[in-house]
Amino acid sequence: MTIPNGWREVRLGDVCEIIDGDRGKNYPKNNELLEQGDTVFLSTKNVPNAVFDFSEVHFITYEKDKLLRKGKLLRNDFVLTTRGTIGNFAHYDDSVNYEHIRINSGMVILRCNNTNLASAFFGQYLSSFYFKMQVESITSGSAVPQLPIRDLKNFVVILPPIDEQKRIAGVLGVLDAQIENNSRMNDTLECMARAIFKAWFIDFTPTKALNAFENGTTPHKTKSDLAKSLHMTEHQLTQFPKSLNPKTAIPEGWEYKKLTDFIDFVRGVEPGSKNYTDIRHKNHIHFIRVADLLTLGNTYIDIQHAKNKICQEEDILISLDGSVGRVKIGLYGAYSTGIRKIAFKSNTELKTSFIYFLLKSETIQTTINEHATGTTILHAGKSIDFMKFVFDIDIINTFESYTSPILSKIIKNNQQTQTLTKTRQTLLPQLITGKIRV
Repeated sequence: MTIPNGWREVRLGDVCEIIDGDRGKNYPKNNELLEQGDTVFLSTKNVPNAVFDFSEVHFITYEKDKLLRKGKLLRNDFVLTTRGTIGNFAHYDDSVNYEHIRINSGMVILRCNNTNLASAFFGQYLSSFYFKMQVESITSGSAVPQLPIRDLKNFVVILPPIDEQKRIAGVLGVLDAQIENNSRMNDTLECMARAIFKAWFIDFTPTKALNAFENGTTPHKTKSDLAKSLHMTEHQLTQFPKSLNPKTAIPEGWEYKKLTDFIDFVRGVEPGSKNYTDIRHKNHIHFIRVADLLTLGNTYIDIQHAKNKICQEEDILISLDGSVGRVKIGLYGAYSTGIRKIAFKSNTELKTSFIYFLLKSETIQTTINEHATGTTILHAGKSIDFMKFVFDIDIINTFESYTSPILSKIIKNNQQTQTLTKTRQTLLPQLITGKIRV
């Protein structure tokens, strides 16, 4: 490949320190991994796809941390997975709230030489097809894929002058920032809607408040004042029952329903990794895997391998294998066997926004986790038969009127993110190989 004048091809090991973890006698045992502690001890689940995911995190004690010699992160380091799941990375920048983090035996630390290699440019390199092709050349055909440090050191990096590295990273960073902004906005919107769902359908806050008002045990003098305190209109508040059923502990007149009475869970397809590509060719379609429900990657398959297991942007997806319980909407593509697409039955009274926030609720998430089996890889398909919820169609319709606009904005943001991601994926290889100059 011809590179521009002033650019260099260098070995990764010459511009980046590659640091292994401590695999000696003090390596933490399973019973030493804690839910709380001094130092985060990473697993590959925490490095799913270009960003850290701390939804499930283990810790070790201060004393155990001090016994370990290598493998502790410094700010601005990168983590790269090198065993089992290969080539995922994350950047330990100032946005990460944990001060003490160590890697496990399935990853390495990449520490840039900032004189010759700008960390922002290096992050773009790690996400590029150019880097992934080199990973694939080392790991393909292995029963247990791994990426030894001796091979990683010899990876080729096409290195522009440092100022041009920063300009390239700046162009791509604008797209990354908009993608991140959409993600933060969606988090805020979801938080609002989920708070309403929890108050109405789990905690039964309006019913309990009305009961207290009727019994004179609330400081509010009028129902209008009570409704305002709950961020509702008086008409909306009076739709709720005034008491809980003593036998069922849910509002009077409400009942439990099975979720499968209203929707089906349609499992996806597995075309085989040999049919994956990081470049979108003609007749190719995005292939959505469980990790993509957190951060959308760039895996594509020929549409003929999708076998009609395709989701539209208004479809709800939920993961029931691997990292179970992830819920997403606003994506278009084929989807994997670890994911189920929600299909509404013809006679259902329910709508998309209620189902979306129901699936994200602690009620359903708890059911999924209680019925998940497996150790390394979880399987929660059996949980479907145990999913139930409290049902009152009038209150559900009111909730829909609240949250449908919120969900529409979330879908719109996700659509924009997909467009931005495609633009980024087109620009990235052109920029880091010098075919487009900035």
